[in-house]
Amino acid sequence: KANFIFYKDFDKEKYKNYFDVITVLGLLEFLDDDSNIYLINDLYKMLKPEGKLIMTTPNYRSFMIFFELILNLFGKINYSNTHINKFNKSTLKNLAKKTNFSEVNVRKFLNFGTFFSFFNWRFGIFIDKLIDNLFSGFFGYLLLLELKK
Repeated sequence: KANFIFYKDFDKEKYKNYFDVITVLGLLEFLDDDSNIYLINDLYKMLKPEGKLIMTTPNYRSFMIFFELILNLFGKINYSNTHINKFNKSTLKNLAKKTNFSEVNVRKFLNFGTFFSFFNWRFGIFIDKLIDNLFSGFFGYLLLLELKK
């Protein structure tokens, strides 16, 4: 029951200063820097004052490199040909600073504690949070970019 619209066909002018929050999951790694900056600045225009843009991307200063190798060997898709950008915390922050947003925050999330969900999902979440707290967010397979207008 959903309507899917390609971004190029989306009437952006109709939605200027319209949204409180926009979320984009797993797209940044598929675009080059110029396209990412263009997209982020385009989304900026659609946010209300004080609005937030939240984005995620793999953290390539983690075991994500090995996960991708395993996926490439055994999966149906070879991500080495599709992932144009391979961000880490500092490269993502540097990219975000080139946009129109006034506040930039990048943090890591989803660490190896998640694998304990094999036994029980609550236990996996507990271990993930425990590791995150013990190591002050040092580990994380994914990056969360939060930008504030």
